[in-house]
Amino acid sequence: MKKLLLLFVCISFGLSESWAQYNHTETAIPESEVPELIKKMHQEKYPGAFVTSWQVKTDKVATTPNPIYVVNFKLDGRQGHKSFYTETDGFMAYIGFINQYDLPEPIQVYATQYLEDDYIKYGQIIQLEKPYIFLYRVKVNNKGQLEYFYFDKYGNKIDKKNIAPKVFSYI
Repeated sequence: MKKLLLLFVCISFGLSESWAQYNHTETAIPESEVPELIKKMHQEKYPGAFVTSWQVKTDKVATTPNPIYVVNFKLDGRQGHKSFYTETDGFMAYIGFINQYDLPEPIQVYATQYLEDDYIKYGQIIQLEKPYIFLYRVKVNNKGQLEYFYFDKYGNKIDKKNIAPKVFSYI
C-alpha cells in the first residue's frame, strides 16, 4: 500500500512539473508597479485606449529575460485587447478581439463554404513585432465542439502546425 501511494505521489509530482515547464502565468499588478516607460509606450501606441488592468507575465519559453508587462484595455469602447511590452524590447505583441462581421471577407466566405452549419463565435487579431507576424484566429462552434482556425492577413487559411511556436506563448 505504501509503495502504491509513493508511486502515485511521484507520478503526480512528475506530471505537475512537466506541465509547469511549459506554463506561463500572468499576475495582476497595480498600475503603480508598472514602469513609467511601459505606460508611455502603451499611451503612444494606443492613444485612445482605456486601460482596464496590468499584469506581469512569466514565461519559461519567453525570448526575453526581462519582465513582460501585459496591458488589458478597451479600444473604441470594445473590451478584449491586450498588448505586451518589455522595457528593453518595447512593444512585443498585440492580441485583439474582432467580431465575426468585421473579419476579412475571405474568412467569412471560407466559413460559409466549408463549415456548413458551424458558425464563427468571434475572431482575434494576433500581431507579433519581432519577427513580424500577423494572423487572424477564429473561434468556431463546430458541431458542438469549439475549434480554432488560423488565417493570414489576406484571409488564407493556415494549418496550425505551420504557425511559429512563439505565437502560442501570447495566446
